[in-house]
Amino acid sequence: MPYQRPKITIKEYRDPDGRIIPYGHRWDDDDDNPDSPPEWAYSKPGHDERFDVVVEVGQALIKYLAAHYEVTVAGDESQATLTPDHPDQAPISIKADYDSHGVVLKAGFSMEAYFPDCGCQACDDDVLDLIESLEDQTFGVVNGGLVEDLAGGFIGWEINYPSGSYSSRSKADRATRNAVKAQFKKHQGRWKLQHRRSWQPWTARIDDSA
Repeated sequence: MPYQRPKITIKEYRDPDGRIIPYGHRWDDDDDNPDSPPEWAYSKPGHDERFDVVVEVGQALIKYLAAHYEVTVAGDESQATLTPDHPDQAPISIKADYDSHGVVLKAGFSMEAYFPDCGCQACDDDVLDLIESLEDQTFGVVNGGLVEDLAGGFIGWEINYPSGSYSSRSKADRATRNAVKAQFKKHQGRWKLQHRRSWQPWTARIDDSA
């Protein structure tokens, strides 16, 4: 059964003057915003609850993946780790918490992404863009699109999916490098290149293959 996004409602929020706040487009370059975003937008709290629809989708992803793939699930609907039965398939952890108004997606040895990444008013994230990115990256991992590598003092990962790709490379401290390196060494027999890991697609449950 193909994944279907749950029905969500994008709520409207208004400023003190009663005008609808155009979240996702507040700082579009136009005559009304010549110097956007303003300084206050980096520190003044906004409507963080608008990201709760992203949390709703994150929880739906946990439920869908647990039901339709050969994985072991540890956790609950708000925070779970899904570990495929085959070691060549990347584990996924999803934290979808209404208290924090966001979703954290982790996969493989080092992949980690936040939805939203910051959440401040200056970033002005569009919730639909966040949802699409969360779904794309999650199913990118599930479909075998995650590649990780460890080179020098840097840890990198890339997820490829039909509509594009997303990647990150960052300097890591010694403890983090050693922890990731230990995981690479543990799986040495299944690599084509040392310190580079291309994960395989998840296995769908037999009764769900149709």
